[in-house]
Amino acid sequence: MSRFAFAGDGAYPGDGGRELQRLWMLGTWRPLKQCDGRYVSRNVEWSALALRELCESVGVTAAGHVVTCREAGPRKAEEGRLAHRERLAGHDEVQCVRLRGGGGLLTYSKEADGGVARHVHTLNTESGLARKLLALGGGADGRLVRALSDARAAHLFSSLCRLLERVEEPARTRAAPPLATALRLAAARVGAHSAGCPAPAAPAPDTSAAAAPAAAPLLRLSLVGAHGVLPSKCRKCDVDTVVLVAPTHAAISEVAVRKLRLKCKERGRVLLTLKKGSGALAAGAVLPREEADLHAWGLRNDAVVAVSVADAGPPPRRQSHSEK
Repeated sequence: MSRFAFAGDGAYPGDGGRELQRLWMLGTWRPLKQCDGRYVSRNVEWSALALRELCESVGVTAAGHVVTCREAGPRKAEEGRLAHRERLAGHDEVQCVRLRGGGGLLTYSKEADGGVARHVHTLNTESGLARKLLALGGGADGRLVRALSDARAAHLFSSLCRLLERVEEPARTRAAPPLATALRLAAARVGAHSAGCPAPAAPAPDTSAAAAPAAAPLLRLSLVGAHGVLPSKCRKCDVDTVVLVAPTHAAISEVAVRKLRLKCKERGRVLLTLKKGSGALAAGAVLPREEADLHAWGLRNDAVVAVSVADAGPPPRRQSHSEK
C-alpha cells in the first residue's frame, strides 16, 4: 500500500507513504539526534531553495498547501555568542508541507551573511511531523493540523496529534513511530471493511525465502558498507540505508556509491555481496555484474547487501626504449 511504503534507513518502516520514500531516494539525509523519525538534508544545492521552490523543483505530491508554522521573529543585538544562538533558534521562519500518503517536509529559513536566506530542509515521518508540530505550538485542534491535509486525511492526522498530545516527553519520542503506524493501519482496515474490500495486511517486510518478486520491477534492498554502518547512523541501525532500486548491478551500484558516499568512479569495481541468504542465493554470494534482471538469479526483496570497492590494480607499465 502506498501509505505504508516508507522504508528510509530501516529504523521506521511504514511510518510514511510512497512520496516520502521517493524524497528519501532523491536526497541524502542525516538522522537528527534524539528526534526519532526526523532527518536533515545534506544536499547543499537544496539550501538555496525555499520549501515551495523545492517542492516545485522535485515535483512533490502534497496532501495540502505549504503552510507557515511560525513567522520569523525580530532579531536582537548580539550579547555573547551562545546566548545569541539560543535566542535566534526560536526566531527562524518555519514552513511545512504534508505529503500524500503520510510524512512531510519541514523547513527552517535562516538569515545568512549578507541577508541571503539559507533553508534547512528536514524530512519527517508521519509521527515525526506530528511531534514537531505539537512542539511548535500547533495543537491537535489547531489550524496547522487542518491546513496540512486534505479533508479525508485531516481527521486521521488530527487523531494522531491528539493521541501524541496525551503522551509526555521523553516517552512521546519513543512511542510516536509505533503509535502512528498502528493508528494508520487500523484506519485502513476500517475503511476497507466499510467498502467491502479485504483488509490490508500489516506493513511488515516479507522475508520469506520463497516469496516471489513484487509486480513492480523495483527491489527493496538494505545496503551496508563492507566495514559496517556509517558513524553518522544511530546505534540501533544495522544497515546504512534501505532503497528501492532497479534489479541490476549497475543500478544498485549507482545508488550504493551515492548513499554510502564511496569514492569510486568506475561502477564496475563495485562488489555487491549478500550478507544473508536471499531466495536461491546463499550468504556470501557475489551478485553478477551482467546487465541482467537479478530476480532471475534469485535475489528477493529485503536482502541485505554489503558494498565494497575492488582495487583498481596497478597502472599499465610503460615500455622502455629498449623494449620498443
